[in-house]
Amino acid sequence: MRESTSRDKIAKELLFEAFNGNAVTRYGIQHKDMAKKQLEKVIEKNIINADLIVDHELSFLAASPYGIVDNNALVKIKCSASAKSMSPEDGIT
Repeated sequence: MRESTSRDKIAKELLFEAFNGNAVTRYGIQHKDMAKKQLEKVIEKNIINADLIVDHELSFLAASPYGIVDNNALVKIKCSASAKSMSPEDGIT
C-alpha cells in the first residue's frame, strides 16, 4: 500500500462494500435454475422457491434455502464450476 493511501478508506471498502460477484459466482447464478429442474426430476418432487425462513420460537435462528420440498425439507443449490462435468446424481449429497 502506498504511503498516500487512506487506511480509513481501505478499511471501509473491505468492511462495507458490496460484493459484485466474479466468474465463479456468475456461473452458479446462471446454472441454478437448470440445476433445480434436474434435481426435481431426480427426486420426482417439486421444489417451491423460498426466501429467508426464521424459526418462530427461536427468532435468532434462520435459514436461506433455495427451496422447500414437501413442506418439511430445505434445499440449498450450489452450482460449482469445478463440478460442471458431474451428473445430477453425482452432485447430490
